[in-house]
Amino acid sequence: MEFILIEDLTSKIKSSVLSDTLQITNIIKANDPILIIVEKDAIELLKSYLSNKYDTNSILGQTGVDRNRLIVNILCDIIIYELLVRLATDVIPEVRETKYERTLNIMKDIRDGKLTIDIPETNLNYDNSSSLRWNSDISNHYDY
Repeated sequence: MEFILIEDLTSKIKSSVLSDTLQITNIIKANDPILIIVEKDAIELLKSYLSNKYDTNSILGQTGVDRNRLIVNILCDIIIYELLVRLATDVIPEVRETKYERTLNIMKDIRDGKLTIDIPETNLNYDNSSSLRWNSDISNHYDY
């Protein structure tokens, strides 16, 4: 795995959701290739939210204790949720759905500047307040 450690994931799994926990724990302990794919998907999702404002390559290049704990928690929540979805379980635990939705909202708040986080920003200056306008001429209708 690139950024997330096995210990990060196992510390986030609660044993209260036993059936799904066992399947996920087996995938994690076996270091299943699906775990690498799911982590890459989670990283791409994180980048899609934060790359316009933050230097995601620098953030994801950090290791060990230098990693931002909020970023680690965001990625772990996404990975665990995606593993549950891929296990094709009929019911995803409500706590996982809630955490996933909360994680997406946190990433939106970070992107929009509503939540301050200590991670490196990009040197690019994007103005999110401006909008692109599309326009066209009046449609011509030819009635013969």
